[in-house]
Amino acid sequence: MKGSISKISENIHRAIEVIRELRIANEKLKKENMILLDQMRAIENDSKISARAMKDFERMKLERIKIKDKIGVMLNSLQDVK
Repeated sequence: MKGSISKISENIHRAIEVIRELRIANEKLKKENMILLDQMRAIENDSKISARAMKDFERMKLERIKIKDKIGVMLNSLQDVK
């Protein structure tokens, strides 16, 4: 009887140790998961910022072309006046 109780007690203590180790591993994985999630969010934000920057750049290029065209028209009209 005492032998079976001590075996049960040992099994319980081993199970408790395994549970503690699993809890620690789970907390570590949670932290790593949060870090990865933060990195993913940062990448998403960077890609959104990059997309906005590209749109702004394209818009600025179009504005520059429009300004060059206006200047060209003005120069042509000045030459016509001379």
